[in-house]
Amino acid sequence: MSETLRIYEESDDGNENEWDGLSEYEEVRAREEAESTEKLKDLGAEYRDLERRFRVEAEEKSHKYPDDPEKQTAYDKFIIKKYEGWIRHNRFLAKINSRHITNPYYLANIEGVSVDNVAGSVEVKSAAMYEERLQSLEDAIKESETSETEKVEYLGRMKETWGLVQDHLIYQYKRPHSEHEARMYDRDRTEAHNKMIDQLNWLNGLTEKYETDRFTCRDFVTSRGYETRFDGHGSFARRAKDDRAMVEKYFDLAYEDRANDLRRRFERENRFEF
Repeated sequence: MSETLRIYEESDDGNENEWDGLSEYEEVRAREEAESTEKLKDLGAEYRDLERRFRVEAEEKSHKYPDDPEKQTAYDKFIIKKYEGWIRHNRFLAKINSRHITNPYYLANIEGVSVDNVAGSVEVKSAAMYEERLQSLEDAIKESETSETEKVEYLGRMKETWGLVQDHLIYQYKRPHSEHEARMYDRDRTEAHNKMIDQLNWLNGLTEKYETDRFTCRDFVTSRGYETRFDGHGSFARRAKDDRAMVEKYFDLAYEDRANDLRRRFERENRFEF
């Protein structure tokens, strides 16, 4: 056996000493983690820059075809898809480089994934293609060799999306009237947010299973299990806040007509305080 593969070796006095291979491994691991950390910082900066560049280009090109709305819509989608591709690549590299990091608070602090304008982000604007992407996914499931049981399960869960959005909208108007109700309200509202995020992440996962276009270029974090004491810099809290706002605005656009009808009904019936 090669000497470099031995865990123990004999010293001159005949006693066995622990080989320093473990320390060599730790040195290599530490070096890899340091390199990954620097790469993640760069990728986080690149992500923020891509979001900024998208907003600038989308605004500059928003009136490229003023006399042809259909052509303008197609061009707007082209720009969204272009930046979606770049951000997907960015997040893929981030996933690879974060494989050594198991602490989500530390990871959030390193990356600094955030946006200055949530409503103008690539993720939110991609809601313009929600219906066509939903239809493509439904068609792919129906035409696949997936078992009928799974097809029913997947298609059924996809139809639950609007219900989850509706549950979330209710909390925009509902107001608690006591301290106990306030605690329950905060807990239930937060979970309504998280369920909406879960649903969008699940839909994205399903598109990858059936090889159709993702609904958004990346997945989103929830606030479940969040511990302030572990988030010294508040980085995870900021990312969770941005992600929650993105998903809210994404579905507001995806279900714009239904959401507006629901809001008008709430106001007309005066069911809640404003």
